[in-house]
Amino acid sequence: MPGQFDYAQVFTAVGLAFLLGMLVGSLVRTPVRVFLGLVGVVIGVYWFLSPGEVEGWLKSWAGYLERQVPLWTEWGVRWLAWMLRNPQEAIAYIGGVLLSAGPTYAFWAGLLGRVLV
Repeated sequence: MPGQFDYAQVFTAVGLAFLLGMLVGSLVRTPVRVFLGLVGVVIGVYWFLSPGEVEGWLKSWAGYLERQVPLWTEWGVRWLAWMLRNPQEAIAYIGGVLLSAGPTYAFWAGLLGRVLV
């Protein structure tokens, strides 16, 4: 039947990907933390030696976000309106996204959760 998907398949795929991400995160936890610490020290030293440059980076990133947030909001509102007009198509679409991209996001969530916490 259109608009339906197997919830058990989705939850199994996402759950296994999350557990695999946690396993990989356990293996790379110390090297990643050391690397992130070194990157933080390098950025801190660079900021100390050239504060104007780093503040320019921050202003550039803030400007990028300031320009993008209205666009992302528009996309979200359009998607919400489409979802309310076509709920069965929206459910089918969400199911497809969960089956295709969900395990990838779950893997990275497990990995980052294990490394950073």
